[in-house]
Amino acid sequence: MVFPSIFFYQERDALKRETFLERVAKIDDGKIVYMDEAGMGDTERCAYGHPAKGKRCYAEKPGSKSLRIDFMGGLRGKKFIAPMMVEGYCNTNVC
Repeated sequence: MVFPSIFFYQERDALKRETFLERVAKIDDGKIVYMDEAGMGDTERCAYGHPAKGKRCYAEKPGSKSLRIDFMGGLRGKKFIAPMMVEGYCNTNVC
C-alpha cells in the first residue's frame, strides 16, 4: 500500500501557533469571516475519460484561453456573505 507524503512547514513555530490560537479563541465568532476564492476558464476539460479496455483516451481542447470567471464569498458563523463573481482573474484591484 502506498501512502501520500505528509509535509510540515520548516518555519512552523509551536509557541507562535499556540499564542495565535489563544488570541483567536477570544474573538467573538460573529466577527470572524472566512473567505475563499475559486475560478475557472472556459477551456476547462475533464482530465480523464472511459475508453475501451486497452485503448488510450484522446481529446482536444482549445490552446488559448478566452474567458475566466472568478467567484468568491465569505462565511460568518453559518451565513454566506458577500458573494461576488468577476470576469477575469482576482487581484488586488478586485478586493
